[in-house]
Amino acid sequence: MRILGIVALSVALAFGVALAFGYESIRQQLSTIKTDHAGVQASLDRLSDEIRLALPADLGHAHVSVRRFVIRSQLSRVREPVIFVGDSIIEAALLPASICGHPVVNAGIGGANADYYLEFAQRALPELKATLVVVALGTNDSQIIARKPGAFYASYVKLIAFLKPRTGAMVFVGIPPLEMTEDFANDYFDKGMSEENDATVKTVAKAEAVQFADVRSTMAGEKLTVDGVHLNPDGYRGWMTAVSAAVSKTLNCQSVSN
Repeated sequence: MRILGIVALSVALAFGVALAFGYESIRQQLSTIKTDHAGVQASLDRLSDEIRLALPADLGHAHVSVRRFVIRSQLSRVREPVIFVGDSIIEAALLPASICGHPVVNAGIGGANADYYLEFAQRALPELKATLVVVALGTNDSQIIARKPGAFYASYVKLIAFLKPRTGAMVFVGIPPLEMTEDFANDYFDKGMSEENDATVKTVAKAEAVQFADVRSTMAGEKLTVDGVHLNPDGYRGWMTAVSAAVSKTLNCQSVSN
């Protein structure tokens, strides 16, 4: 019993040290971030992802539980919404409150890939009814550890099959380009796979006869991210240009702005 007590104490101390280092990292890195809201939000999201890689899975589960509550709460208070499904790029985005008279619900979940979002949707959104669902996933399917031929296509198609009968229309968003000059992108992501997955989204969009938001065509230039993956204000401007055009065309309304 004494040995078990020592082991338990050691585990607790290790967890406490990890938390301390994680939050100290956040404090130090935030001190170097510009004060614009989008930049801070994106950086916070990236840092929380990094902490979840190093600490027990309960922290990630807590984040998902909060997002599930927020998403379901918002959906329960609106009718005929436009829903943005995605990962941290969606979760950190400053989306308009409404589009073409329809309320907008941000259903992004930081860290989600297509397979994970399908599981989440099946559990949390079984009675989903929407005017339009904008699907912006694939960045996390482009991680180095995710490389498996055909895996993203299979997961993406299954997610679309689940969402399609629950919405009047859909828009598929391409995958933003990675900036491999940054450590975070180099450490965790595969540029070639990102390009392949972007082409996959475009292929599925054509097969499903839905609008494809080609964000790579409007995100020109460099320094569009805070870490090679998460978008900064300039990145979001280009990203939103493509998304707005696709949404406007689908709903046959004026250009979307935020």
